[in-house]
Amino acid sequence: MNLHHPKAVLFDLDRTLTNRPASIMKYTGSFLTEYKNKLLPHLDIDQLSFVLNKADGGGYNHLNRSPHIISSLNWITPPSPDELDEHWKSNFPKSAVFADQAYDLLLALRDTGVRTAIVTNGSSRAQNAKIDALGIREIVELILISEEVRIEKPDKKIFKLALAQLELDAKHCLFIGDHPVNDIIGAHLTGMRTVWISEGRSWEEQDIEPTWIVESVSILPNLFLNHKITSKAAIKS
Repeated sequence: MNLHHPKAVLFDLDRTLTNRPASIMKYTGSFLTEYKNKLLPHLDIDQLSFVLNKADGGGYNHLNRSPHIISSLNWITPPSPDELDEHWKSNFPKSAVFADQAYDLLLALRDTGVRTAIVTNGSSRAQNAKIDALGIREIVELILISEEVRIEKPDKKIFKLALAQLELDAKHCLFIGDHPVNDIIGAHLTGMRTVWISEGRSWEEQDIEPTWIVESVSILPNLFLNHKITSKAAIKS
């Protein structure tokens, strides 16, 4: 069982190349700098991180994020939801933190001649800020952001666009992502092999399965370098 020597590896960005809880923890510094005078003193950092993570909903709760933060913290003078939302949009993307071993994986692929790309949903403002914060613009060959190309995953058109720009057939490419539908099913429908970052979750989609399942990105650099799967406990096919 091996990774079939792909010519290109395409990645999702959020919760694949980035560690979202770690990014939120980093963002708490900006949050406290801005709002410490509006909050009751001695706010526990871990409590704040818990509130922000819950409000964020893994990146899928943006409509209710600010109201949740306002209602969950003890404020002397609460900001408006619009103010909080703008603070998040301005500061959270700049707080992006790599998932464990993600940077090493990108370097390992580059050094072995495998091309890399990012295909991500989200706004141009936020996703470009994250990419710049991570410093990977010079490592990754192609970056497609849904707002810029006006196509969102899981629409297979965005995956086909990436393949067309790379001038590669789907059978020579691998897609790595955390979202079962947006990443894995979308990429599968174009004919790419897939790696699902499970984060301990069980695969629940009935009609389609990932080619491989891994718990985290951290085990992938070694697998790519060795061109084989070395632990059945770590990866499933």
